[in-house]
Amino acid sequence: MARARRDNVLYRRSVVVTLLLLLLCPRAMAQTIEETTIDGTNITYHYTPIVEDNRTALERYLDPDLGERNVRFNIIGGPGYSANTGWRLAAMGNLYYRQSNTDNTPGILTIMGTASLTGYYDVALRGVNTLDDGRHRLYYGVGLCSEPTYLWGLDYDTAVRDDAGRYTERDYGAWFKYRYAITRSLFLSVGTEYQNIEARQMDARAEQLTHGLNNHISSLAVGVGLGIDTRRSDEHRTRGIYAAADFYARPKFLSNAGSNLYTLNITFDYYQPLWRSATLALDLYGEFHNTTTPWLLRAELGGESRMRGYYRGRYNGNSLIAAQVELRQHIWEGLGATIWGGAGEVFSKGDSFAWRKVLPTYGAGIRWSFNALMSVRLEMAFGHNSRYFILGFNDAF
Repeated sequence: MARARRDNVLYRRSVVVTLLLLLLCPRAMAQTIEETTIDGTNITYHYTPIVEDNRTALERYLDPDLGERNVRFNIIGGPGYSANTGWRLAAMGNLYYRQSNTDNTPGILTIMGTASLTGYYDVALRGVNTLDDGRHRLYYGVGLCSEPTYLWGLDYDTAVRDDAGRYTERDYGAWFKYRYAITRSLFLSVGTEYQNIEARQMDARAEQLTHGLNNHISSLAVGVGLGIDTRRSDEHRTRGIYAAADFYARPKFLSNAGSNLYTLNITFDYYQPLWRSATLALDLYGEFHNTTTPWLLRAELGGESRMRGYYRGRYNGNSLIAAQVELRQHIWEGLGATIWGGAGEVFSKGDSFAWRKVLPTYGAGIRWSFNALMSVRLEMAFGHNSRYFILGFNDAF
């Protein structure tokens, strides 16, 4: 009887001590007690820590991690703006799905839709599959875009006069690319792309600037690429190198252009951490087309990625070279800021490269990151006698 009374007292004491620990110790609030045992005068309890999740509900909703699920879907939308499209409304849905029981990297299927009151709309379906721990990657998609746009000229001296024509560009197509990792960083890619571009509703000035050239191009391209990628593709890029060269050919018998077409794209991106939460990002880019390339397929300067500060297509030519350097600084939570500067030029055989035609770009902006794959950016970009406000998704490069 005395032993039972003593055990009962010890049990009540253990309950009291446990309650005090839960109420008074902050660390105790981050654990759940699964079992309490009494060994003589010692009280022993076993617990499982509770991992705190300080993310907002939106950040948890947009998290691409599947966890124990096989499928996860999220959708985000909002306004956007650029000089090319005007104010627009965009929505993007991401479907993440488990590809196999042995690979934790999910497949991603993205559905995007954008429209504005200017008559612009863009609908696309894109997918990415990463297999065998990244050794094999598949990229594919289809899209349809219609954009009322301007044309200033097919050479620098004409375009700089600021006398533009207007037309609507209708573009639809599909693409597929397979990337094979030869080593951890070195990769080889092969791909194909179908593209149908037509210039519609051309006004008199646009007709004059194109000199009656073909305003409808349909072509099938096949290509091969080689590159190095040391970045972490599953997070915001803060360290590493991406360098690639892609060569595409559009054979005459697979195109209505009337001749064989060739394109070479060269990209070099470098990311280097500086002081705490700061990253220096460098982007070098070259795009080169052969001289028989139709004007609808030529390189275009400007837009929301490279040479920000200029209307996309403000200057165009058979060749484009551009460089930009950007400083990205994380401030607090998902908030960050960036400043950049750069330069670029487009030129052709009869409009060769010249230093006087090199165009500057610079600007600043803010970012809000929801997770490792998605962010919103607000930027003000400036160029030569030009400025460009951007509200869109993710970093420029």
